[in-house]
Amino acid sequence: MQMVKTQSCALQEIAGLSSHDSAELAMREFCKQNFSAPVKYGGVIASRDSLYSFYLFTASLAGYCLPYGTNFAKFIRDHKLGEVWESPKITNLAFHSDHKNQVWVWMPDVKALRKWWDNQVKGVKPDVSKPPPEPKKCGCGAELDGNGLCCEGCDDEYEPEPEEPYYDEDHDGDEDEPPNYGD
Repeated sequence: MQMVKTQSCALQEIAGLSSHDSAELAMREFCKQNFSAPVKYGGVIASRDSLYSFYLFTASLAGYCLPYGTNFAKFIRDHKLGEVWESPKITNLAFHSDHKNQVWVWMPDVKALRKWWDNQVKGVKPDVSKPPPEPKKCGCGAELDGNGLCCEGCDDEYEPEPEEPYYDEDHDGDEDEPPNYGD
């Protein structure tokens, strides 16, 4: 990926988007170039917490190409990293009359993008390893709503299962037998 300067101080082109194996890797490269690279005029903007107003990227929609432009735009939208406009799909009569191309204009949300990048650098990923807690159920088997109520017409009342006391006298993490005081 390469940031290509245009004649406008508000717009850069993202070139070489197709060279990345995924939209996430492309976004990581974008952030690396814009938030981690040495600051210089022309290729990278003067402040690491600022970006250009608009970024343009294009993609071939030929059947032999991966949908890298579509995937990148979807990644931006899915992660709420700014607004993306997209053009209609148009045949490139000048060079490739056998397939269509598309153009996207991205207006980055700098704060959201910076937060996403900082989380990538720190290795913070959303925890999807733990399943969500089981929903509480009524005696009739129906799931309870947020108020602990069951379905209409059910007379059963929800009573949580009593928790068994946990006794670990030697603090080794294994449950021990509770002391017997000779009841």
